[in-house]
Amino acid sequence: MRYAPTPNINMTKKITRMSYVGIAKYCYADATAMLLASINEHISPSLIEVLTGVGLGACLESDGLLFFSGLTGIPDIGISKAMEILGFSFEEKSSEHADIDPFPTLEHDLRNSNAILGPLDMSYLVYIPGHQYMRGSAVDHFVLAFGIDRDKLYLHDPAGYPHVSITRPEMLLAWQAANITYRREYYRYWVSPRRTVSPSEEEVYHQALRFFKSIYEESSAKSVKEDIAIGGDVILMVADRIEAEALSQEEIGHLARFALPLGAKRALDFALFFSSYQKTLADLKYNQSRVFGEAHSCLLRRDWKDTAHQFRQLADLEDKIQGEILSH
Repeated sequence: MRYAPTPNINMTKKITRMSYVGIAKYCYADATAMLLASINEHISPSLIEVLTGVGLGACLESDGLLFFSGLTGIPDIGISKAMEILGFSFEEKSSEHADIDPFPTLEHDLRNSNAILGPLDMSYLVYIPGHQYMRGSAVDHFVLAFGIDRDKLYLHDPAGYPHVSITRPEMLLAWQAANITYRREYYRYWVSPRRTVSPSEEEVYHQALRFFKSIYEESSAKSVKEDIAIGGDVILMVADRIEAEALSQEEIGHLARFALPLGAKRALDFALFFSSYQKTLADLKYNQSRVFGEAHSCLLRRDWKDTAHQFRQLADLEDKIQGEILSH
């Protein structure tokens, strides 16, 4: 058997920007894209993800896990804002109380429209292998519901499970989302999207930039009011703990399986979004993606000193990104 020679990769060559295609934890963006596609509006989940604003900032959750998102940039608000920026009206429904039956209303709405459901607690989604072992802040999830009968709901789950079903009692537990810290009310869903305006790409950009600015402003105000660290400061705090080899196995797993690879993908999508209008922001986000990827690689090598160094670079980049967005 003949083997092809190992390619000679010249790492000294000029590095050009490259796109990336692969699976990302974009559940709410994917679910939104599927909802819009159901009315023949085909919009990239990568663009929707950017327009939600969720990948801006950094904060610690109540369980101490680091998330590269702001205190006020949360997925359910982001879904609504992304669809508004893109020119769609829709119905968003929820309940103030957990002890109601949400299914009659949902069943009525599903006669005419698919629906995004969420946030859900993934640990109750029984069609996901190992669901019972999922715990912590990163178990929030969003799916697309397209059917319902007396016993079951029928879903497209963006985590890689098309055409799955779940019983009403099982979905009820997931949909209550009792352990999701950012949950607002209960049984939230979005239905009946309709295009009302067709904004230009430039109009989408300027609306999005105003929204991004508000995320940073509101997060900053909340951090002052609650006296908690955010942004570059909180990343530096984690960098110090990394260098001291003080991270728990839960924190290491969260960073390796979720926060760092997701951060790298999001940052690339932001870089593409900014590239036509704001070169400085595009460059910052592209560099942030590269540092996310290198931080992930160092973490998996258990090179704590270099991982901490990469996190300090992430802190500096986050502060620069925030300053650039707030200056516009």
